[in-house]
Amino acid sequence: MEEQLIALYKDIRQISDNLNLSTYPKDIGRLQKRHADLFESLRIYLDDPNTSIDTLSYCVAEYVSGEMETIRSDRKKKMARVDNNMAMVSYFLPLIRDVKSPRADELAQAMADAWNQTFPGNKISGMTIAEMKGGFRTSPCFITTAVCESLGKPDDCYELTLLRRYRNTFMMCSEQKAAAVKEYYRIAPEIVEKINGRADAAERYRSIWAQYLNPCIRLIEENHLEDCADVYADMVNTLQKEFSDTL
Repeated sequence: MEEQLIALYKDIRQISDNLNLSTYPKDIGRLQKRHADLFESLRIYLDDPNTSIDTLSYCVAEYVSGEMETIRSDRKKKMARVDNNMAMVSYFLPLIRDVKSPRADELAQAMADAWNQTFPGNKISGMTIAEMKGGFRTSPCFITTAVCESLGKPDDCYELTLLRRYRNTFMMCSEQKAAAVKEYYRIAPEIVEKINGRADAAERYRSIWAQYLNPCIRLIEENHLEDCADVYADMVNTLQKEFSDTL
């Protein structure tokens, strides 16, 4: 069964970099159909009270760890870590939690714990498929997009790609963080509109980049994900107070 779980993960990695709301339900459906034998085997395995979840918990983490060791570039390794976190949080763990067994959540948590132990600094946990469908958004990162546009960076630039993957993985790994993302989407468009209406908009965006976004990118690259969330929250709170008369 370990080989089947790794095969599922490999399949997920083929699509997880392009995570978005419009294709997510179909992608999940295809994965469930393609790996139906695995999910049924897992159900039978988990329904047996004499089986140990520990025997399955580390197989995917160990496989990914081996793959990561083949990457020589530190920059590519950091990006690969973000991509693998996204695959686990957005697809793999939700699919495991969807197995029709009372012990499915236990297995998903054990695999998340094994992942966090294998890759120190991670704190991933798996949402359900329903939570993923309702939680993440495909809307652009309003403020970051506006800042990058002001700096002449394209929509698919490294910085925006990294921040979007961070949003779709780490910031969607718990209900509390997902709620923070939803609140951000509520207020961000008006913040951008107000900044765009200022004569010094370009200067304001440069200061946001220097004070908040560039540090966020460095923190993600160094895998200080909680610190990045704090810096981003500080940015949003500061801008919200600045434009509190309209938000």
